[in-house]
Amino acid sequence: MRVRFETDDNLQDDEVVIHARKMTSSMTQMMQQLESQTAPLNLAFYQGDAAFYFPVQDILFFETDDRQIQAHTETEAYTVHYRLYKLEELLPNQFIRVSKSTILNVTKIYALTRSISTWQVTFQNSHKQSFVDSKPFWSQHFRLRLLTRLIDYDLGGPIRY
Repeated sequence: MRVRFETDDNLQDDEVVIHARKMTSSMTQMMQQLESQTAPLNLAFYQGDAAFYFPVQDILFFETDDRQIQAHTETEAYTVHYRLYKLEELLPNQFIRVSKSTILNVTKIYALTRSISTWQVTFQNSHKQSFVDSKPFWSQHFRLRLLTRLIDYDLGGPIRY
């Protein structure tokens, strides 16, 4: 497969064109990834009666709290009216589900610190932390997914264990 990038100052909007001999599963997957990263996602974030609208990239993590889904930014927590499995489908590739109750934004991770039974996730520019159970979190399959996403986003934070 060849990859080529061309710039054109006359274009109104950026455009990605894929030329292929035939549609394969890898081509379909590539198109879905591109679409999920470029399609705007409009989520409403609630605090009491007020609804807020801002880019999902500002979210550090989503977690369940007393049967509600909380979206955490660097300083605030908001309620979201979606189930985690639905958020997992809707969110861009930079989000990864790490447990039954947590979805992390890998671009916001500063450090991963391992203790006996959990991993502590520390986020950039925030005092907020998330804790993830060690056993499923550090499985071979999950570790590969997380490290791939960290590499994709060129994150250089420390991983201590």
